[in-house]
Amino acid sequence: MKEGGHVSLYISDFRSLMSRIGDWGERAYIYVYRRGLASRPLDQLASYPGNFDALQELMYITLELDTRYHERHKEKVSHLGKKPPVAGSNPSRPPQNSSSKRPYHKKNKKGKQFQASRDKPHSALLNMDNELIGSEKEMRIKEGLSGKSLSGNNDVFNGSHLLPSRDQLCTLNTSVKKSSKSLIFSSISDIFYSILIDSSATNSSIAKNLVLKYSLTISELPEKIPLLILDSNESPALFITHHTEWAVDLPSFPSVEWDICIINSPKGEDLILGYDFLYHSNPIIYWKNGLITYDSSHKDSSGIKSSSSNALATAVNSFSLVGELKTPSLPSSVHIPSIMPSQSLLEPRDEVSKEINDVGEDVAISSLHFFHGDMNLPPLSFHAFLE
Repeated sequence: MKEGGHVSLYISDFRSLMSRIGDWGERAYIYVYRRGLASRPLDQLASYPGNFDALQELMYITLELDTRYHERHKEKVSHLGKKPPVAGSNPSRPPQNSSSKRPYHKKNKKGKQFQASRDKPHSALLNMDNELIGSEKEMRIKEGLSGKSLSGNNDVFNGSHLLPSRDQLCTLNTSVKKSSKSLIFSSISDIFYSILIDSSATNSSIAKNLVLKYSLTISELPEKIPLLILDSNESPALFITHHTEWAVDLPSFPSVEWDICIINSPKGEDLILGYDFLYHSNPIIYWKNGLITYDSSHKDSSGIKSSSSNALATAVNSFSLVGELKTPSLPSSVHIPSIMPSQSLLEPRDEVSKEINDVGEDVAISSLHFFHGDMNLPPLSFHAFLE
């Protein structure tokens, strides 16, 4: 592995090598795998508690540590690139950077005025009823944006034009560029439970009210994480300041504590999951007392069975992967709709939204087609399969 490289690429190359050399045994594979790692991931593993008796576990931990490192590095670079101008400098002069080949364009006064308002704290733009203050509302209307919320389009922000009138399941287009979708569980009390199912996010997040409900331990983050919601604005809608841990069972690994960012989400959205391995481990998700268990012993739509020992390692070449939700333990006011076993929820890539009617309450969701196409695990980015 090259210094500064990505562990995901190294794991892909290592699995390809394993398929050619045959069975050397678990300990030999672990030894060779560690010898090939760069110095940085080796240093990260040295500070990780416990020993690794399974290659799968070692790969999973190194991939997780490497993903966090690159995300933090990307955030630091973005913060450094947005430093305020030095006092006394002329803002009208183009930057004197000989290496920059990007032409300089002077921003108009109108654009500067609106940008300044977006740099204000989130709470400074809202009144006691969480509505935009008068000056901000007028400014956003002049810019052609929504005068009801901080998002670019209020209807997209709360999903009111897509939410079903009764207990149904639908996909919600949450981004114009990325076309991320959420499953919305609608209840008669107008509280909506959503699960983000095709985001390339590397930070998982959970709503604050659900953390309080399950009495999860809350800790402060060492660095704030900027959060962009639903529109293409570069200014964060809010900052994540706290996180918690949730117990997670994977079939081929021991139980782990899952680090999840806490978001005080709008409109009563109680759960948002966004993590790459969720899509690629072909999960069955069980909700029970705050515990998420992944079981890959079922069959997908093409009849290929994924064994629990290599669920994260096997390259799958089939039309789609199937996930199942069984026996959800949500509040009594929420009724999970049913879907016929062969019914596809997320159709091919260009479909934005599709509503599926409730067909009964006795059977939970029995089949969800998350996406289709060739897969080689671990993925570099989920959105690479959508473009």
